[in-house]
Amino acid sequence: MTLDGDLVLHLFGTPGQQRFLPAWRDLAKGALSLVDTCDPVASFDALGNPEDLDLPFAVAVNAFPGSPRHSEDDLRIALDLLPSTLPVRCDARDPRSSVPALVALVRHLVHAATKSS
Repeated sequence: MTLDGDLVLHLFGTPGQQRFLPAWRDLAKGALSLVDTCDPVASFDALGNPEDLDLPFAVAVNAFPGSPRHSEDDLRIALDLLPSTLPVRCDARDPRSSVPALVALVRHLVHAATKSS
């Protein structure tokens, strides 16, 4: 998906369990990471992979009708997020919601990666 001029987004769904960390290493070369937190408790382990690989990451909070609503503070505590980690809410099933959220997340990640290099 071309987001803006030279900014192209390739989305890959990867399992979050530790046993898949070798696959993450192969996929993550030059990557930035987005983590979906529909279920914060289940998402906690998935956040370990980008941290273990020292990847900048942002958090997509998949909020849709009937899904649990977690405050940003509750998400930050449950996921042990650093203040610099950006959480953005969207309905991942709806392009009108998910595309602007992906653009915001990717811009944040590109900025973070540029600052750290």
